[in-house]
Amino acid sequence: MVNTGSKNNIPFFQKIFNHFNIKQHIIHDSDTRYLYDISKNEDEEYEYVVKTNKDGTSRNNSAWTINQNIWNEIVNANEINDGLSKRYVSIYDF
Repeated sequence: MVNTGSKNNIPFFQKIFNHFNIKQHIIHDSDTRYLYDISKNEDEEYEYVVKTNKDGTSRNNSAWTINQNIWNEIVNANEINDGLSKRYVSIYDF
């Protein structure tokens, strides 16, 4: 078991494991696609509101994009040796 310290570091370790043909089980959370604020609505209930950029578009969560990088390395690993890598993802707010 390797604690990568951050989800951002997982692809780095995957490349090393792939190079040495080391079997791996990747466990990480999915994060959310966008960044959120918590605010009270008109009924005084808390709700999540998507943060926006100055131009009004939703503000992306940079951690979300790491999911694709992790998946790409899993595909690479399994092209080297079928079953070399598996992924388990905790879905946000399931």
